[in-house]
Amino acid sequence: MKYKVKITDFEKKEINISEDEITEVKYSIGLREKNDYANNRSSVEMEIRGKVISNLESINNENTGKSVNEDLYEKNKKNIIELAKWAKSYLGKNDYRNIEVTVDLGGNKTLEYSFSNMFVYDFSQEFSIEKGIGIFIMNLKQKFHQKSDIEIK
Repeated sequence: MKYKVKITDFEKKEINISEDEITEVKYSIGLREKNDYANNRSSVEMEIRGKVISNLESINNENTGKSVNEDLYEKNKKNIIELAKWAKSYLGKNDYRNIEVTVDLGGNKTLEYSFSNMFVYDFSQEFSIEKGIGIFIMNLKQKFHQKSDIEIK
């Protein structure tokens, strides 16, 4: 199963995280407060895990002569920088963003999720020389508002 994530701010600037970068996406809907059984204050949370890409063999594009993996490195680097900037922003105009997750189910079938008004409440990166990998973990929450929604197609 492959995932693509598109993050859009109010100025329509996008961060597009490709299937090569994402390892896992989770979301949950639950009660904001565990004692609130009337379900009038639900919350939506999401976790996106991905790779800090490294150690790929160079494969040249026959048309451009440029390394395909070099493009992937640069795109991954740019995405991680943009995610970190978003995570450290506070009380800014771009704190809340819309998230679209496209899940490739195979056989030309997809499942699409749209989450509005999401903000970063935790962002971390881990690097391991022993394992030879780096990962990022981004935890998001949806702004509590009756008009914030999830759409599934």
